[in-house]
Amino acid sequence: MQSAVIGNSVKVIEDNTFKDCVNLANLKIGTGIESIGDYSFSGCLSLKTLNTENVKSIGYEAFKDCSGLCEITLGEALETIKEKAFEHCSSVTAITVPKNVKEIKYNSFSGWSALKNVATLCDSIGNWFSANTSIEAVDISDGTRVVGVSAFSGCTNLKRLTIGSDTRTIHGKAFMNCTSLKEVTFANNVEKIYNNAFAKCTALEKISLGRSTNVVESAAFDDCKNLSTIHFECDSIGKWFKQNKNINTVSFGARVTKIGEEAFYACEKIENISGGMNIYSIGDKAFYSCKNLKEIQLYDNIESIGNLSFASSGLEKITLPIFLENLGREAFKSCTNLQEVSINQCLPIINEQTFLYCDNITKIISNATLPPVLESNAFSQTTYDNAILHIPMGCTGAYRNAENWSRFFSCIEDESADIDEARAEHKRSTCYDLRGNIIERPIKGIYIIDGKKIVK
Repeated sequence: MQSAVIGNSVKVIEDNTFKDCVNLANLKIGTGIESIGDYSFSGCLSLKTLNTENVKSIGYEAFKDCSGLCEITLGEALETIKEKAFEHCSSVTAITVPKNVKEIKYNSFSGWSALKNVATLCDSIGNWFSANTSIEAVDISDGTRVVGVSAFSGCTNLKRLTIGSDTRTIHGKAFMNCTSLKEVTFANNVEKIYNNAFAKCTALEKISLGRSTNVVESAAFDDCKNLSTIHFECDSIGKWFKQNKNINTVSFGARVTKIGEEAFYACEKIENISGGMNIYSIGDKAFYSCKNLKEIQLYDNIESIGNLSFASSGLEKITLPIFLENLGREAFKSCTNLQEVSINQCLPIINEQTFLYCDNITKIISNATLPPVLESNAFSQTTYDNAILHIPMGCTGAYRNAENWSRFFSCIEDESADIDEARAEHKRSTCYDLRGNIIERPIKGIYIIDGKKIVK
């Protein structure tokens, strides 16, 4: 038998019906068939194509060892594929899992040595393709919400991954040991990425996290030795990459407003940070011990910098944001490369040990005509002795009479233009109210900076 046509009136193909029909090459399944039984086409070596039409269930080993089968179209009605249903269909190069699939049993697609492309439309993906070393591309299309545990783990030849807009969760080990994967862009709706989801993806160099991401477990990208670049679009960043030893470049999109505590704690290789103009809060120890971080632009929207946030980092120069209200204790402690500090005009207090052991500071620029409260050990004695304090014109008396500011051995007045020039690199600007009055210490309201309205 070389051909078989099963009429539309038939609803079930019984078990073993065409088993070992080695010459069966052409098969037409009627639109009325809802179930294909166990072993029904097992061993049909010559079968070339399959369209399941309206079939809802495919039985145990139904198409096992159909080694000549090179094209499979699974109909939208399909719900269940039982164990080993398509085992050793070694000529299939592409497969799309339709949207209504609810259950695919183990080894249903094992032994697919020619498979290159996988697309999914179903709500949830199981570990149906794990350890398939021939897959090169995976398209998780719109409609798939969950990528399950070990879904594509060990797919060592996977090079291209597309994650659809409906995906919410990527479970543990989902793409673990996909050693050829170089870049992943997470769709905006991905919320959770669990432990080891991309662990040991040793070729992975760059990832981009979407705006809805709120959970990235600490080992999600464990042992990704070449992961050097991360872009964030999510509102708040947690301690997801704490102590990562490989990240070099970090960029923040316009949606990022908060960097949480220990977000980049001890990420010693970070050198480049860009973006972040809408960030308003940097948490405790956020950049603690980022030893290669030499510079960072702190935009004027930032209101709070937490305790030890940049302590022991490699910063060489820092300009505090104009709207900064809270500068945490020990925020820049032990930044031994720090040489220049510029203080805004509305910071109320410089807390204890904020710049302690920053013994290479040579220049401090204070733009405040009214000196902020300065706690006694905010700076080391070495800084009080050696650094030159630059203050606005006519403010020497205020600083000499202010507690602890008088401890600076060298204090000089600068023309405001000179101070502005020193800060020009960081776009420091005078703050005006809506009537054109210069505001030294803005409170909540609307202000004009660089010709733009800013709501504080």
